[in-house]
Amino acid sequence: MRVLPAGDAAVLVEVDEAGPLYAALRAAELPGVLDLVPATRTVLITLDRAVTDPGAVTAAVQALPVTDAAAAGPGDLVEIPTRYDGPDLAEVAALTGLSAGEVGQLIEKVCGEPPPAALALAVRDRTAGNPFFTRQIARLLAAQGV
Repeated sequence: MRVLPAGDAAVLVEVDEAGPLYAALRAAELPGVLDLVPATRTVLITLDRAVTDPGAVTAAVQALPVTDAAAAGPGDLVEIPTRYDGPDLAEVAALTGLSAGEVGQLIEKVCGEPPPAALALAVRDRTAGNPFFTRQIARLLAAQGV
């Protein structure tokens, strides 16, 4: 574990895996800690300088008992419902995505032959004309020999 200063009101803790440390910090509720920002191998700890200082937090973090990753368990699953429709879909697609004809051209470029119009339209509808997703579907189609 390595604790580094991050400005005058935060510290960055580097570890092999941040999940267990993040869980331990949340459970510890250290005084003066405003926020915990976990990443894969770090946890940024922001502080209220009126309550604590980086040195005190560093000492508390280093003394904190941290369990292994298996004991920490997975985090909560967050599902964000998303709908890609609405009255402005055609306008947004025209501004940001490929047309059905352009989707067909991209599929042809990847697969080597023009797709049926219905397939190009279906891919266009499924991907909203997003070139990345269109290319990925075209690659999948080519790999499956479609």
